[in-house]
Amino acid sequence: MARETAQFSEVHPLRSLFIACTLVVACCVVVVAFTIETKSYLNEERYVKQSVAERAAEVTNLLSMQLGGSVQFENNEALDRIVGNVMAQAGQDALGAVVYDAQANKLYQTPLKGKDAAVIDQIALQVLESGANVLSESGNAKGVPITFGENNQVVGVVVTEWTEQFRLEGMFARRLQSLAAGAGVLALALVAAALFLRWHMSQPLTRLQSALSTIARGDYGGTVTETHRPDEIGTMAIGLEHVRIALAQSQDLARETDFKSTAFVSSSAPMMMVNEDFEVIFVNPACEALIGKIMTSLVEVWPAISPQNLVGCNMSDLDGIEDCIAAIKRSDAGNPMGRRSVEKDLRLDGRIVQIRLSPAVDNTGEMIGCVIEWKDRTEDQRNAALIAAINANQVRIEYDLDGRIVDANDNFRKLIKGQFSDASLCSIATMFAGNLEGDETGETFAAKVIGGVIQRGRFTLNIRQAPEGFVMDGSFALLKNEDAQTEGVIFLANDVTEQATNIAAAKAERLKNARGQEHVVAILGQALTTLSQGDLNARITQDVPEAYEKLRRDFNATVEALRGAIVAVVENSDSIRNETAEITSAADDLSFRTEKQAATLEETAAALDELTVSVKSAAEGADEASSMSADAQKNAEQGGDVARKAVAAMDSIKASSLEISKITTVIDDIAFQTNLLALNAGVEAARAGEAGRGFAVVATEVRALAQRSSDAAREINALISCSGEQVQQGVELVDRTGAALASIVTSVSEISNRVSAIAVSAREQSSGLAEINAAVNELDHVTQQNAAMFQETTAASHALTSEADALANAVSRFKLDGISATPKTAAPTAFSTPVTSASGPFLEGSAALELSEYPESDGWEEF
Repeated sequence: MARETAQFSEVHPLRSLFIACTLVVACCVVVVAFTIETKSYLNEERYVKQSVAERAAEVTNLLSMQLGGSVQFENNEALDRIVGNVMAQAGQDALGAVVYDAQANKLYQTPLKGKDAAVIDQIALQVLESGANVLSESGNAKGVPITFGENNQVVGVVVTEWTEQFRLEGMFARRLQSLAAGAGVLALALVAAALFLRWHMSQPLTRLQSALSTIARGDYGGTVTETHRPDEIGTMAIGLEHVRIALAQSQDLARETDFKSTAFVSSSAPMMMVNEDFEVIFVNPACEALIGKIMTSLVEVWPAISPQNLVGCNMSDLDGIEDCIAAIKRSDAGNPMGRRSVEKDLRLDGRIVQIRLSPAVDNTGEMIGCVIEWKDRTEDQRNAALIAAINANQVRIEYDLDGRIVDANDNFRKLIKGQFSDASLCSIATMFAGNLEGDETGETFAAKVIGGVIQRGRFTLNIRQAPEGFVMDGSFALLKNEDAQTEGVIFLANDVTEQATNIAAAKAERLKNARGQEHVVAILGQALTTLSQGDLNARITQDVPEAYEKLRRDFNATVEALRGAIVAVVENSDSIRNETAEITSAADDLSFRTEKQAATLEETAAALDELTVSVKSAAEGADEASSMSADAQKNAEQGGDVARKAVAAMDSIKASSLEISKITTVIDDIAFQTNLLALNAGVEAARAGEAGRGFAVVATEVRALAQRSSDAAREINALISCSGEQVQQGVELVDRTGAALASIVTSVSEISNRVSAIAVSAREQSSGLAEINAAVNELDHVTQQNAAMFQETTAASHALTSEADALANAVSRFKLDGISATPKTAAPTAFSTPVTSASGPFLEGSAALELSEYPESDGWEEF
C-alpha cells in the first residue's frame, strides 16, 4: 500500500532546530538557577523563622524570671520599666507583651501590633491551666508562667508577640539584587551559545536539508555536502549520499513495479502476497473485504490473524494448509521453473473458501514468495445443492415468454410417461386451461403468469396422457436478466393428486355421517322432552343407525332404573314422615325440661359469682394493708438509720472543728513570727539606706500581710467556737429523734404482723370460693351445652319432617303406572323454635334453625 510522502519546504525560523536548541539551553540554565535560588531562599527563610522563635523564647523566659516580685506585689512601675527596656532592646521583631496575674487579670500591656487581644488572653489561660510554656499555632506568640518564692509558685503569666516580617523583607531585597546580576550574566551566555550553535549545527543542517529536498523531488544527479565532517552531521551526510545513489539505481525498476502493483491492487479477485517464509506482505482490497466477512470463523483456524495485522501474519499458522505449503516447496525441485499451483478448500462455519497458492520466482528461478488467491465457493455449492434437491423431489418446468416448455426435469418426464420431445409440445395455456373461471383455452392464465400476477397456488394440470388431470401444489418464478426484464418462467410444484382425492372422499363420508347424526338427535330430543315432563314411561322404539344402537339401549335402561328409584322413594317417604313426627314430639318435651334446669343453674352461678367477687375484694384490701404496713415499718427503720448516721456526722463535724481550731492557732503563731521577721527586715533595710529602699517596701508589704493573716485566724477561731456549740445542740436533738423512731419501728412491726395474718386468711377464703365458683360455672356451661344440643336435635327433627314432605312433593310429579305419590300432611308438634339463653347461645359456633314461631305461653319470657 502506498504512502504519501511529505514535501520539503522552508522551515519557519521559530521552528528551526537552532531556535529549539537555544531555547533548551536557556530553559535548562533558568531551571537550574531557579531551583538553586528557590532552595536557598527556603533555607534562609527557615533559618530566619527559627532564629526569631529562639530569640522569642529566650527573651520571654528572661522576662518571666525578672517579673516574679513585681507581679506578686503588683508593682506597675517596675513592670513598665522592665518590660519596656526588654521590648526596646528586642527591636522590630518584638511586636508587644502582656503581663497577667494568677487570676488572669492584666497587670501591664504594651501596644499590640499583631494578634487579636482575645488570642493573647486564650494563651494566658492555657499557661495558667497547664503551668507550662504555650506557643501559638503560628508560632508568633509565646506564653511563659511567672514564678516567685522558694517553691516557684506561679504568680502570673507573660505573653510576648513576635514577627519575622522585617527580616524576610530585607532578605528578599538582597535576593532581588543577586537575581538581577545573574540575569545579565545569563543573557551574555545565551548569546555566546546561540552563535556557537548557529555556526556548527544550524547552517550545516540547513545545507543537508537542501540536498534532501533535491533528492525528494526526484533529482538524483546532485552531490551531498558535509561528508568530510567526523561528527554525527558528517555521518548523516554520508548516509544521505548512499541513499541518493541507491535511489538513482532503483528509479527504473520502480516504474515497472508500479505497473504490476496497480494491476494487482485493481484486481476484483481477492489476492494476497507472501514471502518465501509465507509471511503476508501485501493484501489487495478485494481480499481484505472477503477476509473481513469470514474473520469470525477464520480466527478459529488461524488464531494469529485480525483485521489490524493482516500484513505480517504467517500463512503457515493456518490449520490445514501445511500439506499445500509442503507441496509448493518440493514440487519439481530439480526444475524450479516447473513449480505448479496448489488448491485447498477450507470449511468455516458453513462457508467453503477455496485457497489457490501460486509460487513466484525471481530471474534465477528461485521461489521468492507466493501469490494466494481466495475464493468464496459457498454460494455456488449451495445453489448446486438446492437445484439437486428440487430436481429430486419436485417437478421443475421452464417456459419461454411464448409459454412453451424449454426445459423440464426427470420428475416431469416420469409424470407424463414420455420424453422431452413429448413435453416440448405442451405450453402454459394447454397445461393450465380451465384453472380460471371462463378460461377454457388457458390464454388468460398464461398471460397472468408471465405478468407476475399468479405466483403460487394449487392447480389442475391437463396432460394428454392423463385425461383426468393431475393436482399440483406449486409456484411460478420469473427469470430476469441484468436489465430486470423477464426472459422466462419456472414452475416448481409437488404432485398432490392422491391427497386431493382422499380429501374429497373424506368430505363425502363426513356429510353422510352428519345426516345420520341429525336423525338420532331428533329422536333423542323427543324422548328427553317426554322425560322432562315427569313421564317415566318414555321409551325410544324407533330404529336408529347401527352406530347409535347402543345409545338407544342405554337410554331405555336409564329410564327404567330411574323409574325403579322413584317408586322406592315414594314407598319410603310415608314411613319416614311418620317416624320423624314421633321423634319431633319427644325432642320438644326434652328440650323444654332442659331449658328450665339451665335457667335455675344459671341463677345459682350468678349469685355465687357475686359472693366470690366480694371475698376477693376483701382479700385484696387485706393484702394492700399488709403491704402498706410493711412499707411503713421499712421507712421507720430507714429513718432510724438516717438518725444514727446524722449523729455520727455531727460527731465528725465536732472533731473537725477542734482540728481547725488547732490549725488557726498555728496560723496565728506563723503570722506573729512573720511580723517579727518583717520588722527586722525593715530595720535592716533602713540601715542599708538608698540600696535597701526596695527591700523596705517588700518588708512593709510582708508585715501588712502577716497582720491580716493574724486577724483572719482570730475570726476563724471565734466562728469555730460558735459552730461547735451549735453542733452540740444538733447532736442532742438527733439523739432524741433516733429514740422516738425506734419506738415507732416497734409499733409498726407489731401492726404489720397482725395485718399479714388477716391477709393470709382472706386469701385462703377467696381461693376456696373461686374453686366452688369454677365448679358451678363448669356445671352451668355443660347444662347450657346440653340444652343447645337438645335444641339442635329438635330443629333437626323438624327439618327432617319438612324434607320428607318436600321429597313426597317432588316425586308426586312423576307418572308411575298405578302407584300414588301424593304427599300427606305431617302431625303438628308442640315445640318448633330453637332456644337460646338470656346471655347468648349455649354452645359457641352452633346456629338455631328457625322453623315456626314458638308459642307465647311456653316461651323464654318466664325464664
